[in-house]
Amino acid sequence: MGEKHKEQTSAAAFDFELFKAQFDGEGAFSDMVDLLLRELPKELEEFRAAYQIKNWNVIQNLAHRLKGGITYCGATPLKRACAQLEKAIEGQKYGLFEHLYDQLVAEILLAEKTLKENWSLEKQQISVA
Repeated sequence: MGEKHKEQTSAAAFDFELFKAQFDGEGAFSDMVDLLLRELPKELEEFRAAYQIKNWNVIQNLAHRLKGGITYCGATPLKRACAQLEKAIEGQKYGLFEHLYDQLVAEILLAEKTLKENWSLEKQQISVA
């Protein structure tokens, strides 16, 4: 198994109104989006490296860290995927690890895609205004 994720195209990956509300001013929101766009691919690579050697303890720690990092960004599906994988590993529910890992990877990819699409639209609207 591992990384058999379905192509998802839902804008529900982020609640952009909640995301914007968490940060004062357009500059802070812009900085946070840029940070996520830089860091999500790095996070994914760390997950993949740990998965290659089936180091579930590292994967649990990565899921915990990512969950904390995206808590206030309106990325509820990604946060939920982190929490589910973290809890399954903690509870030693081995039969769930692969599926939940795949789900987490899919949510990271969807979050990154959604951010890129919506952020380029947001920038276009700002430059037109």
